[in-house]
Amino acid sequence: MSIVAQVIRRQDTQGKPHWLNRVQSQADQIKSREEQASKKRMQQFEEIDQRRRDAVVKDEELRQIRDKKVLLVVVATMLAAFFILITMVILQGP
Repeated sequence: MSIVAQVIRRQDTQGKPHWLNRVQSQADQIKSREEQASKKRMQQFEEIDQRRRDAVVKDEELRQIRDKKVLLVVVATMLAAFFILITMVILQGP
């Protein structure tokens, strides 16, 4: 049987050319691998984003604590200055 006849016979019995089946199979495998790699990358991005959000929350909590301490120092300083002023006025008398 000639090579041409063998090729025609193979195509008739398989429906699709052999190379097409092989390429389609490889395409499916590549697509599957790429989908898995994509999911893994997305999961890594989500983990990075969660760490960033956690850091933002922690920074905000630290800022609030620092602001409260500054406010306490300012109020305490103002009260001390007020009492010193009142004491000086009382001690000088009329």
